[in-house]
Amino acid sequence: MVNFDRNWGTQSQRQHFLPKTYLKPWGRNISSDGRHIRVYFIDKEESIQPEKESRYVRNTATANEFIVPNFYSRNIRIPFQEADLDFLLEPILKKNYSVFLDEKKLESKRDLTGLFHYYNEWEIYNPAGILISSEEKNSLEEEILSKEIRNLEAAWDRMYENSWNRIRDEIIDLAYASKGQDIIQDKNRLELIEFMVSIDWRTVKGNEMFNNVFNGLFPKIEKCFDFEIDNDLPLEKRAYPFLDTEKENYRHSVRLSLFHKFFNKTGAMYQYAQEIKDTMVIELLIPEDGAEFITSDNPIEFHKNIHEKIDYIFPISPKLACAVRKNTKMEYNNFYILTEITKEEVYAYNKQIKESASKGYIVQELDQEKYFGAE
Repeated sequence: MVNFDRNWGTQSQRQHFLPKTYLKPWGRNISSDGRHIRVYFIDKEESIQPEKESRYVRNTATANEFIVPNFYSRNIRIPFQEADLDFLLEPILKKNYSVFLDEKKLESKRDLTGLFHYYNEWEIYNPAGILISSEEKNSLEEEILSKEIRNLEAAWDRMYENSWNRIRDEIIDLAYASKGQDIIQDKNRLELIEFMVSIDWRTVKGNEMFNNVFNGLFPKIEKCFDFEIDNDLPLEKRAYPFLDTEKENYRHSVRLSLFHKFFNKTGAMYQYAQEIKDTMVIELLIPEDGAEFITSDNPIEFHKNIHEKIDYIFPISPKLACAVRKNTKMEYNNFYILTEITKEEVYAYNKQIKESASKGYIVQELDQEKYFGAE
């Protein structure tokens, strides 16, 4: 695998939280270049109604259900690295401006970024000690806000998305070639785990454990701010339109910083993947002929099993899913468990996947009974 390069970038602002390469096995009418894949996307509260086909069709390249503009970009309002600051503050630094707030000079780059929320109250002086005009100040703000870093989206493409088609197909081929066996030598196990973890943290809903920890700490975080962090932000004050409160801005910044660490093989996300690798079993689930798995806009479904332990379900394709379970015997770190499951078991998994969706689920055919059984 290639190593992360902070100088990577992309021009794309339309960033997929649910990538096209993942959705491809559920696709219909895939264009020759593979860039346009159409899927059926159905509201999680609805059953499949074939007569409404046109309402369900989504183009994965453009549909808002899979894209949030600049979801993995960052600007002056959500920096998290010292290395970001020179680039983001370059419009101020290159002109040797001095910035004051409440008659106090903002000496450090961290002060400038941390207090950008109060930009309207800044007094900005040129090197000659002359206060810049309101026109110059407005122009400077526009220039600062135009500076964006998109190396996380570029890293996702280069380190994970571009290789997923091969990894997925090799795992599927291995599973179907090994039918009849209970335990098989693994292939691409770590790559599967890291892709699954990144998808889990990548969606709008995000990793449930991270959300629970953040929400638990939020009352303490809130005390660090001298304004209401959970109030709606005016559009012009938002880092990006989807970050509608300072709380969401802060949560998103933390999540992006964890992604950055993950790409550099450190931090909570990386440790999470390593814990799965070292302490959990991956069971590949092959559905009975005629049955298929669905997926959703939040494809990692996890729940407590009958032993009150957390199990994860991840649909790899309509023809294969994996379950991640606690490895009590510590014997399967280099193996997959292979299980052929009945239609009824597929129906049960599909219902769990549907229930865990953020807004909707994805199917390859408009056939309610095929995915959920007769009702």
